Amino acid sequence: MNTNGKNQTESIEFNLLTALEISQIIDTAMRAPSVHNTQPYKIKFLPPDKFEIYGDLSRHLKVGDPSFRDHLASIGAFCEGIRLGLQLKKIVCQITYQDSPVSPEIVSNALREKTDGTNSDIHLCATINLMRQATSLEIDSNDLELGNQMTKRTSFRGIFEPVDDRTFLNVSTDLNALENIVIFSTKKDIAHIDAIYSAETSKINSEKRYVEELYYWLRLKRSHPRWSFDGLNSKAMSLKPLEAATGQILMKPQILPILSKIGLGAFITSESPQIRSSSFIVGMFQPHSINPMDTGKNFFHLWLHLAKHNIACCPLSAAVDSEAGQKAILEMTRQTRPHWTASHGRFMTLLRCGFIPEGLKYRSPRRTLGEIIIEK
Repeated sequence: MNTNGKNQTESIEFNLLTALEISQIIDTAMRAPSVHNTQPYKIKFLPPDKFEIYGDLSRHLKVGDPSFRDHLASIGAFCEGIRLGLQLKKIVCQITYQDSPVSPEIVSNALREKTDGTNSDIHLCATINLMRQATSLEIDSNDLELGNQMTKRTSFRGIFEPVDDRTFLNVSTDLNALENIVIFSTKKDIAHIDAIYSAETSKINSEKRYVEELYYWLRLKRSHPRWSFDGLNSKAMSLKPLEAATGQILMKPQILPILSKIGLGAFITSESPQIRSSSFIVGMFQPHSINPMDTGKNFFHLWLHLAKHNIACCPLSAAVDSEAGQKAILEMTRQTRPHWTASHGRFMTLLRCGFIPEGLKYRSPRRTLGEIIIEK
């Protein structure tokens, strides 16, 4: 457990939880996925029975996520992690989302570059009220099963080992019970998705502002001060030392966009071998009517369902971040999901899936509790 920040919880007195239990719940909830591993949330404890969850605008990707969709989805996944943690402690809670967690004023402020190039503002996104000890009828066995997967959920950006047929059948059966999920498992489909992803990443990597933002969240050297806390470090990206050292130079904003524009960027950023090693790729479609924070909750649930079968995943979000990518993936589902249209919704992400080779499992870094707790 990440105990840095223990002092911030030692003096907290809740009716239904001890200080240690609060630390454990929040620490586990922080294993929820977030865009670029930014972990864009903070929490305020309001004893005896309330948490407030805030978005941290200093961690918002203003170039890569101008709509705040991924920002809010990341916060929604964190909230769901807390809810599942409370279920494991047999506590009923109620989560209330703010009606407008990202108001026009907040958007304007976040998109306005400050003199030091950062934002330090926070915005209230949700309130979690601890209601009571759960009765046997209020304990959801599915929630307990998913909650127990939170510390087992794994991201892997390297080359997968193949999934055996029996496991794939079990995964398919499990995922078919979920809404708005599609599985691409043929070599032809996986190769096509690889081509779409490669084309879309080549486009965005030619944009200097996007690469500047991405490079800020890369931790390619162990000496980086944030290596063990957030962002995308070279260990989490399964990069060999030479690859990391090369990336440290060639992925700089002054270099990668130029290489991408002349068609050489793919030699640095290509993930084709990794994508084509996937046993299958899962697509998650979400109707426009769904709250982005619920989208984050659903995404976390999907990943936890995969974790039950020891499946590791890697997001291929760039494949569906553009209209062209959305259109291409929707076309692949036209026969089996004709009701999935651009007017109805959009793909939130794609996840490439497989087994991690022995000895290569790695837990991506997380911030300390002390960093995310808002003191009164």
